[in-house]
Amino acid sequence: MQEIKNKPKILVVDDEHVHRYMLTSLLSEWGWECAEADDGVTAVEAVEQGPFDAILMDVRMTVMDGMEALQKIHAINPAIPVVIMTAYSSVDSAVAAIKKGAHDYLTKPLDFDRLRETLEVAMGHRSQTETSALSGESFGDDDRIIGSSETMQDLWDMVLHVAPTEATVLITGESGTGKELVASGVHYKSHRAKGPFIKVNCAALAENLLESELFGHEKGAFTGADLQEHELQRVGGQETLSVDVRIITATNRDLENEVALGNFREDLFYRLNVVVLDVPALRDRQGDIPLLSEYFLRTFAEKNNRQVTAITPECMDVLNRYPWPGNVRELENSIERAVILMRGEYLDINALPLTIQRWADKHAPTEVAEPATLKEAEKALILKTLEETGGNRSEAARRLQITRKTLLNKLKSYEEQVG
Repeated sequence: MQEIKNKPKILVVDDEHVHRYMLTSLLSEWGWECAEADDGVTAVEAVEQGPFDAILMDVRMTVMDGMEALQKIHAINPAIPVVIMTAYSSVDSAVAAIKKGAHDYLTKPLDFDRLRETLEVAMGHRSQTETSALSGESFGDDDRIIGSSETMQDLWDMVLHVAPTEATVLITGESGTGKELVASGVHYKSHRAKGPFIKVNCAALAENLLESELFGHEKGAFTGADLQEHELQRVGGQETLSVDVRIITATNRDLENEVALGNFREDLFYRLNVVVLDVPALRDRQGDIPLLSEYFLRTFAEKNNRQVTAITPECMDVLNRYPWPGNVRELENSIERAVILMRGEYLDINALPLTIQRWADKHAPTEVAEPATLKEAEKALILKTLEETGGNRSEAARRLQITRKTLLNKLKSYEEQVG
């Protein structure tokens, strides 16, 4: 078989050694690189240590089943497609896995042609996801919206739906969420894309200069501009001028509340409030944090000639849990600072801003309590021994000094307790 450059890497997860060996041998013959994991725990650890193009995972495993492993893997990297393997009698479990984010499922005994087709589609899907999510949607001036979460996909769908129209757009959201990027998206996906896109920071202009900046002025004028029905009069002017413009506004304020307080003109609010695009806070789209972090890492490493290539699992865990009050802008600034300060290849917690490090120390995950009863201690010991023996039940029984039948009975009782 012709050698494939940059071979796709697939993680095969199955607690049955013979079945796992058969799959890795088959996938290797097809030209793919394979790694193995004998249960969900080792699969999660493998994902923490390095990237994979796809994961082929059994749903029923002793130490950690495929459903739990799927959730933990997607918490680490939601872009990895996971294909679930299940017995025909457990198809309901596979359907549940799909709902929780699995790419697809296969029933045992496996149809090898379908197996190959499914993995090829899964890896193709990942490639498309990373191209759009990590590179972002480009609008023509290097602005990008990055995100594959449901909330961001819904927002982007709205942008594409509204952009071709002439509707006035009001963009809302907290500071640092990317409202200006969304405004750029509306412009560059509209028929006005080849025309100028003028950005005006109203907050930076004195009140008596704002009208002049927006409408222009006549010599010696101070007041009197107006904008209505695509017509305006310059400050101090008498002539009515027709204009062909589209107004896109953005604010981090609750304008409806500001109107109620008397701080914002009601008639202006209703002129601006035609189509509203609300940009979610970063804490409401946590699934995008790994994508954004990796994008900023590559961007700033290249910009600053740094050799930082990846983020450690411990650091990514902190980035995922931190509430990001400054939203995407705070994440971007934090990654830029960390890339500049890092001396090694991997970005770690020590390079993050002190405010985030202190938060991480204060909000460290609670350690799992020690087993409180003799039965719990026995179960923990049995499962740990199974993990150490790579799922070899005969060897585990020998180490535990019990019969294999006794071990199987205990494992069955653990499954009944869960199910």
